[in-house]
Amino acid sequence: MSGKNGVPYGGSVPTTVLKALTEIQMVAADIVSVTTCTNNATFYEPALQARLTSNAVYKRYISVKVSAQSNTAGTISVELRNVTQGTSGTAVTVVIAGGQENVEKAIAATTVTAQATNLGDVFTIRVKHSVNGATVTLNSGGMMEADLLTDLSTNTSTYIAAFNGVYLNSWKYMSLAGLTTAAVTIQPAWRYQFAGGYFMVNLGSSSSVLNSSITVTGLLKFTYAATNISLNLISSGIASQVLLGQAIGVSADNI
Repeated sequence: MSGKNGVPYGGSVPTTVLKALTEIQMVAADIVSVTTCTNNATFYEPALQARLTSNAVYKRYISVKVSAQSNTAGTISVELRNVTQGTSGTAVTVVIAGGQENVEKAIAATTVTAQATNLGDVFTIRVKHSVNGATVTLNSGGMMEADLLTDLSTNTSTYIAAFNGVYLNSWKYMSLAGLTTAAVTIQPAWRYQFAGGYFMVNLGSSSSVLNSSITVTGLLKFTYAATNISLNLISSGIASQVLLGQAIGVSADNI
């Protein structure tokens, strides 16, 4: 005689895990050191910048999101550097106009996002200034590694976790502040679409916590086999620049 899902009474069958939840990684930017860019053709790693070692089990995405200031008008460039491979993503830039010296500026361009070439690759942040001898100081932000990364820079945004035909076992997210005045509120929810419209159901509570991993509660094992069901992180109250990272665990069944 069998119980729920055909499991014999008195026994159990483990779920078939397709992807185990792995914690989001964040490495803060070096906001202490002042980097002197002696050569305007050279990127420099801030003196106290801690490096990020990518996941050793499977490849995930990595981004850099920071704010910066300089004592000299010109262009600040920031890059995500794969130290292990000796390669860099396309740098993002911000212009410091005359009169904006020593004023914190968000790097408003889309974050540099890359996937590790090999498991365990090491990444760092590097900066450059267009004027020889200018200094660059990072004010906030850092690097993040997660399964999904989204750059939030508008007042409202909805991000849908895109995993199809599997069951969601676990879900975490983190909002990385890309400016010292950054703010955002995130509400996890699931959405059901039907012919006449849709309805939303919140999952757990909303959170305005920055730079810390948040676990989504009230989570059932949602399947994505149906195209009318989606999972959402609904953002509101966005101020300045925020990098949103997600970590997800999925299985092949609903045991």
